[in-house]
Amino acid sequence: MEWSYYNELITGVNGTKYLFNCRTSNWIEFDRNIANPAIDLSTNPEIIKYLNPNLYKILINEKFIVPSTLIETQECFQEIIDLLDSKKSIKITINPTLDCNLKCWYCYETLFPKSSMSRETIESICKYLTILINSNQTEFLHISFFGGEPLIRYQSVIRHIIKEILALVAKTKINIHFSFTTNGICLNQIVVNDLICLVGKDNISIQTAIDGNRILHNKVKYLKNGYGSYDIVKRNIEYAVKNGIRVTLRCNYTLSNISSYLDVVKDFEQFHHYPNLRFSFHKVWQEKDSDELHHKIQTIKDLLCHYSINSNLKTFWSVGFDKCYGDYRHNYIINYNGEIFKCTARDFNETNRIGYLKPDGQIQFTELGMHRQNKIFSSQCMYCRRLPICPICSQIKFESKDNTCPIKIDNKCISANIRTYFSSISNITAKEYE
Repeated sequence: MEWSYYNELITGVNGTKYLFNCRTSNWIEFDRNIANPAIDLSTNPEIIKYLNPNLYKILINEKFIVPSTLIETQECFQEIIDLLDSKKSIKITINPTLDCNLKCWYCYETLFPKSSMSRETIESICKYLTILINSNQTEFLHISFFGGEPLIRYQSVIRHIIKEILALVAKTKINIHFSFTTNGICLNQIVVNDLICLVGKDNISIQTAIDGNRILHNKVKYLKNGYGSYDIVKRNIEYAVKNGIRVTLRCNYTLSNISSYLDVVKDFEQFHHYPNLRFSFHKVWQEKDSDELHHKIQTIKDLLCHYSINSNLKTFWSVGFDKCYGDYRHNYIINYNGEIFKCTARDFNETNRIGYLKPDGQIQFTELGMHRQNKIFSSQCMYCRRLPICPICSQIKFESKDNTCPIKIDNKCISANIRTYFSSISNITAKEYE
């Protein structure tokens, strides 16, 4: 018998010792006043069988001790494959258009003015979903509208798609949810009220980007007439929140705007007690890391922790552990012209296309697409202790030129990631790497 490859011995800030396994997410707390051979992972675990048989049995049952680390790694691989191949929960992202009413400086997409999804493509989407539904494997269906700015095609495209999909699932037990990634300008009272009438407030969620306080946001997101959008977006978001829709304010931070988010949080102060409003902080992808940025990060975190808000304050600017939506085999992005993609963080061009939707609802994959579909692991995943919680998405792995891990990470960083994960699920603050 051997120690699990995914074990990590962790000391809490209060001195308590924990044995944690990032594959199973199980942990054991040891009495800090009692010496225990299990605390030393270099010790042969067979010794514990004689010193403490009950503990030994627990360690085996909870998979802290395994028959073979090779078998364990192979099992871990299969668990990940089974998870990502499941049709139980499906997310389909739809781009009604690649047109937009704004031109944000950091946007990576090539916009197509006046582009709009045709009725024929809508029908093909419905046929695709019919095939999916008839497989009787799907329990949860998440339809996400992206773009471009999706809501500029609300009446002509989105509303028709929603009604068609609702009719498809009406006689099934499938739970359905609709989400929108929008700049918030078109999220007016008419749209909000209509969405609630169509699908119900509990089945809708909105993500809207905020680019700093009013002054800074208006320098990035302004209309063709030069008028800033901050007050429009704020008014629309407040109405949606008041009416029970879940809203995430995506706070896109840079070195120059990060400090201004204290103003943003204060601007929404009367809504802090609403459980359906959440602040989520994310670095603009072009912004480089620096000591100055990290100093500002810590400062703003210290200031914001005094506010009772729903947020990612405890984990943001840190490693995320959920699998990317694009990692799941059956999650796709359907562009307005019927082309199929896997990643919304890449431009919707022919280079990144993995296939297209045929009139009968089947997906015709390209050679690139078939290769992309099977890209889950790199050549180094087998030997990485953070494999069960690896945050590197399959798109980045796919783009790795030599099939090695695209992110160079040492054992210290791996242990730090595992400790961060432990703290995030246990609410126990771990000491830094020992």
